[in-house]
Amino acid sequence: MTLFESCVEQQTTESGEAHKYLTWRIVPLSGVLALQLQEDGRAALAPSVDASAPAVFAPHAGAGGRASAFLMTAPGAVVFVNGLPAASLTALQDGDEIALSASEVGRVYYTTDAEPEVVPYEETAEAEFCPRSKQRLHAGMPVVHCPGCGHPYLQSAEVPAYTYAEECEICHRASTLGLSWHPPEARLAGSFDLKAVLRRHATACAGAAAGEAEHAQ
Repeated sequence: MTLFESCVEQQTTESGEAHKYLTWRIVPLSGVLALQLQEDGRAALAPSVDASAPAVFAPHAGAGGRASAFLMTAPGAVVFVNGLPAASLTALQDGDEIALSASEVGRVYYTTDAEPEVVPYEETAEAEFCPRSKQRLHAGMPVVHCPGCGHPYLQSAEVPAYTYAEECEICHRASTLGLSWHPPEARLAGSFDLKAVLRRHATACAGAAAGEAEHAQ
């Protein structure tokens, strides 16, 4: 699981003009992280739990080893998930946007994806085979565990089984050593109108209720 935190960088052209642009910093969600709004309007992540933090991310190991994450929101805090007010406890979904303000830098993104690593294989009680090369795996072999399904693939200069094809043989996640999911492109000057989103949501709910009432009559 991974969070994307915004970073504003500045680039100077040959003519001396300075241009600011938005990039994303990858933050693995391996422990509890607090989300704070900085003075510059940026939503920042911190590894310690601050009692004043408006929101906290908490990873959770579910049944069968499947990892998930929850967003815990402080009472009275202004926090939005995908443009709507966050509940006190939210089970996060892949690609969720968590915002503390309407600016581009006031939000972070969550994905269930993670950057795969080449690690020594640890043998299990039952024999395991690389899904692509079909070779039996032994202790110490260099493998990559697919972030999507957890299956181990051989990955070395001699047998680059994981990256040999475009996607995992089991779950069809992209077979890349980087992340397969990224936040949408953003312009530093851009923003979304949270009030407009809420108005549209309220209008849609009112319309649905009116339709149900008319149908009941």
